[in-house]
Amino acid sequence: MAITRGTHEIKPIPSICIVEDESIVALDIKRILTNGGYRIGGVFSSGEAILEYLTRDYCDLILMDIKIAGSLDGIETARIISDQYQIPIIMLTAFADDATIARVKELGPFGYIIKPFEDRELKTAIEMAFVRFSLEARLQESEERYRLLFEEDLSGDFLADGDGILIDYNSAFAKMLELDEHDGQTIESIETLFPDSIEYQRFLVRIYAEEVLKLQELKLKTANGRSIIVLANIIAKTGKVNGEILEIKGYLIDITDRKNLEQQLRQSQKMEAIGRLAGGVAHDFNNLLTVIIGYCSMIQGDDQPNSDVITHVDGILDATSKASALTRQLLAFSRQQLLNPRIIEANAQLLHLEKMLNRLLPDNISFYFSPSDEKAFLYIDPGQLEQVIINLVVNARDASPDGGVITLGVDSMRIQKDTPASTGIIHPGDYIRVFVRDTGSGIDPLVIQHIFEPFFTTKPSDKGTGLGLAMVYGIVSQSNGIIDVQTTEGKGSVFFLYFPKPKTAVVSAASDEKPPKTVYPGSETVLFVEDDPKIRDILRQSLMNSGYTVLAAANPGEAILILERLGEDGGIDLVVSDLLMPYMNGIELISRIRVQLPGVKYLLMSGFPEGHEKFNTNEFSADHIILKPFSPEELLAKMRVILDT
Repeated sequence: MAITRGTHEIKPIPSICIVEDESIVALDIKRILTNGGYRIGGVFSSGEAILEYLTRDYCDLILMDIKIAGSLDGIETARIISDQYQIPIIMLTAFADDATIARVKELGPFGYIIKPFEDRELKTAIEMAFVRFSLEARLQESEERYRLLFEEDLSGDFLADGDGILIDYNSAFAKMLELDEHDGQTIESIETLFPDSIEYQRFLVRIYAEEVLKLQELKLKTANGRSIIVLANIIAKTGKVNGEILEIKGYLIDITDRKNLEQQLRQSQKMEAIGRLAGGVAHDFNNLLTVIIGYCSMIQGDDQPNSDVITHVDGILDATSKASALTRQLLAFSRQQLLNPRIIEANAQLLHLEKMLNRLLPDNISFYFSPSDEKAFLYIDPGQLEQVIINLVVNARDASPDGGVITLGVDSMRIQKDTPASTGIIHPGDYIRVFVRDTGSGIDPLVIQHIFEPFFTTKPSDKGTGLGLAMVYGIVSQSNGIIDVQTTEGKGSVFFLYFPKPKTAVVSAASDEKPPKTVYPGSETVLFVEDDPKIRDILRQSLMNSGYTVLAAANPGEAILILERLGEDGGIDLVVSDLLMPYMNGIELISRIRVQLPGVKYLLMSGFPEGHEKFNTNEFSADHIILKPFSPEELLAKMRVILDT
């Protein structure tokens, strides 16, 4: 079997070169080799001659005399051959003095034979040289495979002694720990990888106790001080007698990005759950406010009003107005608010805000608007966009009590790959980015993960409800946007809002149509469907007082039975229905009624517009919805607009 070392393969009948300047000795060696079945590669009298031969040919072993002709002796020649070629060398010499032996020991030949020698002695030395050469070749190949595996392993591998001093590590480890060896960045001990000495001591205790740690999550820090989370397999080699750790091997996988994504998912799920709760609360609260406003309106419409009572009623209505604003914030946070999105040009839209935003800021804060170089089209409710920007600017103002600079900007971005952000993942695509940057106090890292939660605030109780950023989150998310926050304590923050570029770039015309200020009575027949009995009673009475014929139903089933009794010529002019009801929502009810009465007009009431995505389609229009809470007068005005259209 052939022996391979590097690029050199020792054939079954090996070739041996002889370097000996005494011809009689050279012939004797040649005879021994021939009788032993070896091939003779050549006989050379000087170091220069064998070196010249090796430039054009090869041999499997060299027998080298120390004292030879030429300017190079055998030891110097052997050293050159060892540096340039992987060929085993046996030294043949009549010298055994200490100086010569010392020089040969530095060389490390495969054999050293003192002349004169026996035939068997030479043959034994040759065979042992080949065996040793084969073993070293296999060891070298094994080391090269290990080194290749070590260096090319995607995990960060390291080897440390029992005191934690690093012995070796691969390039993945260096990259993971942000070591730049060109700049002299190194880590001497694995202790420096841990956030503090307490964490390192806990690690050592576990290593001593378990010796093997499998798939353990460890929080480490890089050479630049950045925190990372790794999944680690750690193996400790301990002494058999005293149990002390002799060696620590580690295999680390950086899972920081994955953990961040998991945290974002948990945060998103938590926000979604709170949003559903907020939407449900808003629904019930808006129903109550509608009842309160309805009764107040009836008191105000009394023929003989008491002035003190009217004053009290005005106070109640003022409170309900503030409560209504609060529920709108809850709905915006829960992403349940009915929006009226259209194509707008962001630069022009935000330019209108500049004067108002300047009025919100004290003299020690400078405000700048930085529009994009080209037009930036968005598909969003313009009023909601303005509300978002106002909230962000007010927050930036509050974060800059000592003054500073606030910048509102617009630019375009192309995202090439999934990019983690504070409220989700920014997927590849073209985006319009709206940002608000301040030079204020920044946000504490422990606080930033909670800033979009409803009612979370670091401000005093008289400075805010904690719904501002929650509402910003809700509006941006409902508009298919993503928020990313970058902050440095003491140096300010920037809120980036990423909105997908719309496929079309045609600015939609704004609708400024408003209900008439005067509420006119009516004589039409109205089918009124509302599952809340108090709302149903108070609004039915208000409609009847205004001259309408009202057919009231407590649920969609009753409404359908009323229509069946009336027949095809039932004379229904308008269907007023709650949007969210058990078993069948308002949109489904209208669709069902239109089978019998194709041209019937409708108005939907909602305090929690679930299913609102069906509006602004060919079948349903957002102009045909009124949001709770509302007064009877507002309902009558909206009905009159629809009936007269």
